Amino acid sequence: VYTYGEADDADLHVSAMTSFGSGVRYTAVLDGESLGEITLSCPGRHLGLNSAGAVLTALRLGVKPEAAMEALATFPGVRRRFERKGVAAGVQVYDEYAYHPTSMTLALQTLREVAGEGRLLVVFQPYRVYRTRDLAHELAAALALADQVIMLEVFAPGEVREPGEGGAALLDVIDLPETAKVFAPNWDDVAGEVVRRVRDGDVVVTMGAPPISLMGDELLSALATGSGLPGQDPVEPDQYYIARHARPDSAGGG
Repeated sequence: VYTYGEADDADLHVSAMTSFGSGVRYTAVLDGESLGEITLSCPGRHLGLNSAGAVLTALRLGVKPEAAMEALATFPGVRRRFERKGVAAGVQVYDEYAYHPTSMTLALQTLREVAGEGRLLVVFQPYRVYRTRDLAHELAAALALADQVIMLEVFAPGEVREPGEGGAALLDVIDLPETAKVFAPNWDDVAGEVVRRVRDGDVVVTMGAPPISLMGDELLSALATGSGLPGQDPVEPDQYYIARHARPDSAGGG
């Protein structure tokens, strides 16, 4: 058994990890010998730790350190893990598979770093009725890291959704102003909601169940053409926005 991480006794010891908008870097020491700085072209501390595991595995299998680090530096990532779909109208669009509160929190914290001074808008499709019901407060705490939430109905193949269960019930317990969250059970309404809520510099992420991965290209098209909801004025940012960026970097929001 080989170990990696930030613990002092790890076989591959990781330190000085820094996540930035376009990636993560850290220093690694293997069996007491420095490997120098390692860079991954995907943001997020959790992905940085994953990459350390990949480095350790590669080195134990005989891969040269230089080759392993070069591969990581040019690794483009995988589908649905911080997958950057593109940019339109100054808005970056990402897709992320996370649907459990822990992974959602890590992903949204990292996307906040990517957004910088911009806002973060989440288009979320819950996955499974039982999970959405049983983890409602944990899911809501993670989603409260966003500035805006657009909630689809829960994706629940083979399940029965009882009254009071599903996307609308989850939306109700998210600690955001009413103007900053909306239930959009109709897929065709989502792009319009996004267009009228975002502005230049914002980040949008489609997150959750498998079907939502198809939404990214539609959002980019809608943003590029400016197609919003007919007869509705754009949603202006409320005063709450200023305070949200001062909140602690945690799911509970302090």
